[in-house]
Parts: sequence; C-alpha cells; structure tokens
Amino acid sequence: MNADSSVVFPALADTTDPNNFIAYLQKIRPRVNDRIREIVEIEQFDDQLLPVLLRGKRLRAGVLLLIHEVLASEPERTGPQALELACALELAHAASLIVDDIIDEDMERRGLETLHLAQGTKTALLESIGILSLPYTVVAPLSGEYVRMLAEVQRQMTFGALQEMCTIRALPAFDVYASIITLKTGRLFGLASEWGFLAADGGISGSKRPSTEGIQQQSLRDTWRRYGTYLGRSMQMADDIVDLKSGMRGTYSGTPGSELLLLNTMDVNPTIDECISDRRNCSAGRPKIQSARNSEFILQRAHQFLRTEQENARHALQNIEDLSGLPGYSTTPPSKKVAILRVLGQSIADIILEGTTVREYPVFIDQASLKPGEIPVKND
Repeated sequence: MNADSSVVFPALADTTDPNNFIAYLQKIRPRVNDRIREIVEIEQFDDQLLPVLLRGKRLRAGVLLLIHEVLASEPERTGPQALELACALELAHAASLIVDDIIDEDMERRGLETLHLAQGTKTALLESIGILSLPYTVVAPLSGEYVRMLAEVQRQMTFGALQEMCTIRALPAFDVYASIITLKTGRLFGLASEWGFLAADGGISGSKRPSTEGIQQQSLRDTWRRYGTYLGRSMQMADDIVDLKSGMRGTYSGTPGSELLLLNTMDVNPTIDECISDRRNCSAGRPKIQSARNSEFILQRAHQFLRTEQENARHALQNIEDLSGLPGYSTTPPSKKVAILRVLGQSIADIILEGTTVREYPVFIDQASLKPGEIPVKND
C-alpha cells in the first residue's frame, strides 16, 4: 500500500506550552484518518467499523510523526513511510481496545457505545481479529522486520493483560504495576518512538550505514524505544489516576484494571489484595476503590510516580543527545521541536488528566464518523 507521496507534515507551533501537542495532533489527524479510511475501504471492511476506527486522540501516531519530523533530513522522501507506520500503530491499538472493552465490561469508547454492546460479544471479537490483520497488511510491504517488531509488541501487550488478570502476588506491588503498564501500554509507545526514528533514517531497509555507524544506530533505536516506553507509562499512570478519582467518587462503572494495582502500591488494606485476586468480580472491586483510605495521600503519591516517569523520559532524551542523535538539543534555547519532545511526557499526561476525550474535545472526532444528527458534547 502506498501513501500519498505528497504528504507534508505541519510545522509545530512557536510556543513550548505542553498543550501544543494537542495542536500538533489536530494537524496530523486528518492525514492519519484519511489513510485509515482508505485502508479500510481497500480491504473491504464493514463501513460500520469506521466510526470506531476514525475516533481517538492519535497519541501513538502523533509521537511517531513528531519524532520523524524532528529527525528527518528528507521528509518528502521518508514522510509516506512514516504515515504508513503511524496508521499501522493506530489500527493495532484500535483492535486491542475492542478486546479491552469486553474484558473490562466497559459501556462507552470514544464517545460511542462499545462494539460488544452494539453488535454482541461474538461479533466484536471477530471484528477485532479482522482489524488486527490490517496493521500487518500495511507494514509488510515496507519490511518484514516491521512485521516482526509489531508481532513482538502485540505478544507483550497480551502478556501484560494476562498479568493484570492473574497478578503474581509474590512480587512487590510496585514492581507488578510497573511491569504490567510497561507491557500493556509502554511497549506500543516505545514502538512508535523507535519507528519514528527509523522512518526518519530511511527505514529499516533504506539506511545504508557502515558497520560502526550501524552499532550506533542500534543504540539510538534502543534509547528511542526507551523514551517512548516512558511516554506510554506516563500516559497509563495518568489514565489510572483519572480512574482512581472516579472510583473514589463512586462514578466509575467498569471493571477495575491497572488503577487497582496502582492503589495497591500505596494501600495495605488486605481487601484490595483480595479484589486483585478476583479482578473479574467487578462488583467487588468498585467498592474497594471507593472505600480506599487516605485518598488525598494516594493521589499525591500517584502524581509523584507520574513525575518520575516524565523525568525518566527526559533523561532518555538526554541520552539520545549524548549519542549525537538529536539535533538542536544542546542549543540555547533548544529548537522548538526538541522543546516539545522534552515535555512530551507531561503533555500526554495532561491530555489525559484534564479530561481531553473525544466527547470533551470535539476536534478528536472525525466529522465523517458522526451518526446523522449526532453532536459532540462535553461531559459535566
């Protein structure tokens, strides 16, 4: 599948305000959505899936395309491949959300009724398998290595979800939590970051480097992956903080997930541990979160954990500069694009913490995905 060779990526805004990442997402979403729509039409998928696939914040695509834009010396040549990779990540993410919603018994996703409620669990499972084939269809013409990398990350995501359901109680609580959010969320963001670097470098097969430079490239790949993993962990922690707040207020209706594991790192109440052991009993989990002791202390500690993840991302970015892999990092002031990369962990977390969802921020809704008469509204 060939992307539009005329793709041009938007320039970033002048300010280093973290909210600028939202502006960047606004700019790249139309191209990502147009390409996803084209892929779905070419592969002759059910048109009813488009509303599910065309909504969302495009955080993973945004990370990939932003890193590509920062690094690419020939964006006109490498941009089409970056767009393909970004769409593949978003399609893989969309497939995982359908399964997550079934497991968590969620009722709404991206401002719509969840697919398993709208079409039934059996149909939703089959549709998720079909959608999961799409990212491989997209990346296979680029390189078999992209296929291998994506398959490895999806295995890790699955293992993380299984760990969440069958927690290893012998390990320290924070180690369990960190392992699960790394696998469930961090790895796909890590892949976005690494693929952004690879696309800018001409792709896996496009880079023709001497062996010594090849070693350096592998080090840069590893460090970009680490940077993205910390971004993903920051996003998941922010999401868990939001769910903890909802749970403490008694307004959360789904099955408790990794937010329960985060709570367990700070609350020694044995009933929390019991709930983790039987996470499938959602009616037991919600009251345990609502009755959590010292809620203010818990949320403060959770935010401390979040700030540590954001600092880890900044350290990874500094390591990339040490490897001479990030132009403009050491300049004073740093380049505008690099300045946004420095606060990207904070930006992504703020998008989640401030409630920027497809219902609360209509820019994240593709107008073509709206049903007749449907109007995006803000949550109270």
